[in-house]
Amino acid sequence: MMGLSTGRYSVLRGSSVNEYGDEIDGSDVASSGILGSVIERTKQVYNPDDGRVATIRYLTGRFNHNADIQDGDRIKDEKTGEIYLVASISRPTNAVMKSDIVADLTDA
Repeated sequence: MMGLSTGRYSVLRGSSVNEYGDEIDGSDVASSGILGSVIERTKQVYNPDDGRVATIRYLTGRFNHNADIQDGDRIKDEKTGEIYLVASISRPTNAVMKSDIVADLTDA
C-alpha cells in the first residue's frame, strides 16, 4: 500500500430479501484483514436561499491495490466495528506501480 494504513478492514457483500420483499444487507464476509485507512473531512457550505450554513461530511477510504472491493460493498472496521457503504471506486493511474484503491464512502 502506498499510503499509510491505519487499520484492517473486512469486506461485507451480499443481501437477502425478508418476508415483505424488502432487500436487507447480508453479513457475508467476502474478505478480511485488508490494510487501509478511512479519512473523514468536513466542509461548511452556505445556502443563500435560507441563510443557513450546513456541514457536509466526506468519507474517503484508501485500500491495498489487490483488495477485492466493489461498488455497493460494505467495509467494516475490524477494530471499531463501524460499517461504511462503498459509493464509488477509483484507481488513480501510476506509471511505476499499482495504485491503491480509493473509495468514496458513506455511513451504512
